[in-house]
Amino acid sequence: CAGADWVVFCDTNGGSLPHEIKAIINKTIIFLVRNTKPYDKVPCGIYAHNDCGLALANSLAAVEAGVSMVMGSINGIGKRCGSADLIQVIANLQLKMGFQVLPIQNTMKLTNVANSISTFTTIPTHSLRPFVGDHAFTHKGGIHTNAELSNPECHEHIDPQIVGNCRKCWIPKRYAV
Repeated sequence: CAGADWVVFCDTNGGSLPHEIKAIINKTIIFLVRNTKPYDKVPCGIYAHNDCGLALANSLAAVEAGVSMVMGSINGIGKRCGSADLIQVIANLQLKMGFQVLPIQNTMKLTNVANSISTFTTIPTHSLRPFVGDHAFTHKGGIHTNAELSNPECHEHIDPQIVGNCRKCWIPKRYAV
């Protein structure tokens, strides 16, 4: 590919949709295969901004299309609306898509890493963040909490300990004895 070490696709305005990212990557790879003799597969990457809230989805779509590197930042910190949150990228690739991204003992540090970066940058971690937020595995009292304690898989997509988080049960004052 004209001597390039990497081809990195960039959604620098954060306005692309996942199906557009996949189509662009697929067309580019087909072009490279047809027009580069002999074709030496050049590794590809993705850098997606989050202006439409799709940096994670676009990054995962790019991996499905064949890229092997995802660029972003811890907690998605970046200009405007940020970039792909590498905490969420790692968790989804490893725990949902079956890629070996980190040793399992390191995935158990994701919540601590997110919180440490938040403290260091003084940019608070949103409590509703997937995987590492305070409320990611919090259950409200009543029937729901009873069901959760009986069978956590009904309401939790992973064991919270895998990402260094924990299950919490919140009992509103009206239920407290």
